[in-house]
Amino acid sequence: MRFVDGYPALCIIAIATSVSTMASISPSYLNYVKKNTFVVIATGLTVAAHVGLCFPLGSHFGATGAALSYAIPVVILYVTFLLTANRQLKQLSTSLTMATTASLTDEDRDEHSV
Repeated sequence: MRFVDGYPALCIIAIATSVSTMASISPSYLNYVKKNTFVVIATGLTVAAHVGLCFPLGSHFGATGAALSYAIPVVILYVTFLLTANRQLKQLSTSLTMATTASLTDEDRDEHSV
């Protein structure tokens, strides 16, 4: 029963870690599509938020507060990465669809003019 007090903190950290794991490919994709600056700035802000939240939440709520100071910024970061990557992917998909459609239209025109 010695470690029961730490259980809520572990659950909070587990949830945040699960979210970051599920969206872990998003920052790599964003770097691939040349959004490096966005990834670096967002990650830096997350670190600053964690440190900034750790002192007040940790001193007021103990280990649970420290876990929250980690979880809140990390979940926000990875959800933002995921949404941004999805938006980029949709834009790429739309561009490819339009280019393919234009290419097919040009080929159809060429076939009918011969």
